[in-house]
Amino acid sequence: MAKNNNPNTVTYNTTDDKKFISDLHENIQTELITITKDKLENILLKYLNKLDLRKAWITPFSVFLSLIIALLTADFKEFLGLPKELWHALFIISCFFSFVLLIILGIKAFKNRKDTSVESLMNKISAIK
Repeated sequence: MAKNNNPNTVTYNTTDDKKFISDLHENIQTELITITKDKLENILLKYLNKLDLRKAWITPFSVFLSLIIALLTADFKEFLGLPKELWHALFIISCFFSFVLLIILGIKAFKNRKDTSVESLMNKISAIK
């Protein structure tokens, strides 16, 4: 590499290295993003919340699946002074609520799937709508 008189410019002579370099590709253009710390923190916190929401359906799905398996395989008995019918009803109600939560969080995760991409984050940081 040979330097110019300008300290910010570097030139490269490819004629001497033709025997070693078969092709030269340059990809050196870039964008500079200037942002305040509090604005970046706000964007990143919102992004983290969306990432958490993207995976939030997993817990209700696991609970729902466990309760379904318990309902299909368990023989409920009286325990802690509660009759077996009450235990069976508690499992059915818990199964219903975990299913409803699974549907709600699944829909939210589906709606936010595009907002959790790196491209989306970069667009928000650089204020591209």
